[in-house]
Amino acid sequence: MTDNAFVGDETPVGDMPSPDHNQVDDIGRVMGVQEEDSGALRTSSEILARRDQSRGHLDESPDPNPETRRR
Repeated sequence: MTDNAFVGDETPVGDMPSPDHNQVDDIGRVMGVQEEDSGALRTSSEILARRDQSRGHLDESPDPNPETRRR
């Protein structure tokens, strides 16, 4: 028999029992995520893509002129 933290009512952070799986707000609080219901859900890739739009240093072809390059 294997000891698995992901079996039954155990949370991934240890052996603390989690609430019912239909209570996602309670599960989020247990995991340290607290978010108000603010409308449509966004995937992490959407959030990261929007964040990275304004990051010039992530551009694959940066400006060769250091005076005009964004920092």
